[in-house]
Amino acid sequence: MKMVFISVQTWHGLISELIGMVGDRSFTGVFGVPRGGTLVAVSIASTLGIPLLSMPHKDCLVVDDLIDSGATKKKYNGYAFEALIDKRTDDKYHGKWIDFWYEKKGEDDKDLVTRIAERLEVDLNDIVNEICR
Repeated sequence: MKMVFISVQTWHGLISELIGMVGDRSFTGVFGVPRGGTLVAVSIASTLGIPLLSMPHKDCLVVDDLIDSGATKKKYNGYAFEALIDKRTDDKYHGKWIDFWYEKKGEDDKDLVTRIAERLEVDLNDIVNEICR
C-alpha cells in the first residue's frame, strides 16, 4: 500500500478547508475523536472561538483526522461529523496509507499530546483544563 505523508503545511491547508466547510454553521462546541481528531478539534475550537469538548454534546461538531472505513463516523451518528480526509471519497487518498506529521512510531498517548501542544505553541495545562471543565 502506498504511503502519503501529510506535512504540517498540508495539514494546515486541510484544516482551513474544513473550517471553510463548517465555519458558517453554529455549534455548541467541538469534540475530537481520540487520538487523531483531538488535534483537529483543538485547532478548530481555537480558530472558531468555540468550546473544546471532552465528550460530544447536542449540536456540537465531531471531528477526526481521517475517515477510512466509516466505522468511527457511524459511532457518532446524529452529530455533525467532519474529517480532514475521507479516504472513501477522495481519489487522492483512496487506498493509501496516510501518515500525519504528528504520528511517531512507538510513541505513547502522553508523548503525542505533549508534542502536539509544543508544536502548536499552546500550554498543555490549558488544554487539559479546557477538556476537564
